[in-house]
Amino acid sequence: MKLLRLLPLTILLVSCEAENPPSPEVPNEKLVIPLRSSEERRFDEKLAGIHEKWMGTPWTFSGTSQTPGEGSIACGYFVTTTLQQAGMEVERVRLAQAASEQMILAIADPDSIRRFSNASLEDFLEDLRSQGEGYYIVGLDNHTGFLKVSSDGTVAFVHSGPGRGVVSENPAEASELANSRYRVTGKLAGTEASPIP
Repeated sequence: MKLLRLLPLTILLVSCEAENPPSPEVPNEKLVIPLRSSEERRFDEKLAGIHEKWMGTPWTFSGTSQTPGEGSIACGYFVTTTLQQAGMEVERVRLAQAASEQMILAIADPDSIRRFSNASLEDFLEDLRSQGEGYYIVGLDNHTGFLKVSSDGTVAFVHSGPGRGVVSENPAEASELANSRYRVTGKLAGTEASPIP
């Protein structure tokens, strides 16, 4: 008799569960971003401070300024100048004028270099996050800059671009990054760069 009384309650609970699936607002899995060492984080903080000083500096194709807020700076010069100011030994002029992939090969950790052809922006950013927090140099079809991945998975595109100058943008709102068919990235370890071979 006791068994019969529990059976209808069991059927009721099962049917309620089927009608009320879990809320889609609750994430199935928390995003885990590999973290940097304290030494690498110090470099990242130093570079972020330098980038902050450069914000708003105008862009021109031939801009070579070495002083934030003065003159203008092109995308390649923005990358090499700010890395030099952060203490990296880079061939500022030579690398700024090189193809962005050559710049990345000379500056970034060789094991971190990745190439993407015709990948969606979402897939590209997901792969970037999987490599962990920190700064990456990114080379695009006709542009270069930095991607900064934060410990919470937020990605910022820091670059010197036409019509905006030096800015930090959401990747989806930066047409140079979002629309590029080819992307190459290399993670910065805050170490000395090699000359172009």
